[in-house]
Amino acid sequence: MKEGQLIGFANTFYTLWDYRTETTYVTDSYGKHHASGSRTHYFFRKNVSTDLDKVKRLHPDLSIDDSLRGKTSSWDSVGRIDLPNNIFWFGKYYGRMVDEILASDMGYCEWVVRNNSCPQTEYIIAHEIYKRHIAKIEAIRQETLNEANPLKVGDEIELEFISNGFMTMKKHPNDANMTYEEYYAWESSEESKQCVAKATKDGSDIVFYVSVPDYKRVNGRFPYIMPSINGKCQKTKGKRFVVKVYEVSEPYMDNWNNILQSIKIA
Repeated sequence: MKEGQLIGFANTFYTLWDYRTETTYVTDSYGKHHASGSRTHYFFRKNVSTDLDKVKRLHPDLSIDDSLRGKTSSWDSVGRIDLPNNIFWFGKYYGRMVDEILASDMGYCEWVVRNNSCPQTEYIIAHEIYKRHIAKIEAIRQETLNEANPLKVGDEIELEFISNGFMTMKKHPNDANMTYEEYYAWESSEESKQCVAKATKDGSDIVFYVSVPDYKRVNGRFPYIMPSINGKCQKTKGKRFVVKVYEVSEPYMDNWNNILQSIKIA
């Protein structure tokens, strides 16, 4: 605990204060105490003078604390001390070493990285155990993608559609250099819209996002969109169509490890 006196300034008078600072602690799961903050109690003693030079003569060894400006009654202030980032200070593993949890519950550490912006997240990402884990996952994902047998430009294949059409927004060819006003105008234009339907292929684990050249909106109690397939706007969900591919993207995996590929058909 630290004690002493300070000079403050009210509205007219310089003021004399006593203070006492106490450090607060938290305890980890292993019984070790860590300084987590401080609480300072300020006790108003008296008005000293309106003349700063006189105050300095009366109390030459005291410093002037700007945090006491405008105050004439006792009060407390609280300070924070950063806790070690190799210990969890939240959640079900409160007070446990991050290294220990990396070895026993990687799923929890992955959850922390996805959902928390905190010093522990930075510690996990930089840890060799986590780096090796992510590298292994990426290697498996890449191997899966390599074996996925994606479609190629020119393929003529039968797809089974698992949805009717839905609208998405195209990426503008000059997207990186657009101003906010230009982007808003593009986003609001009909030219930016494209109709897409989801489909699968026998013997493939890929879900295809099929972009079509045209579409028709059907209004009513349950409105839907009919994509244009082989020159005809029609319902697609649950139906099979032979289509020809004229544009493809590289296959990729989403956060749920589904393999996806975007294609365009004539």
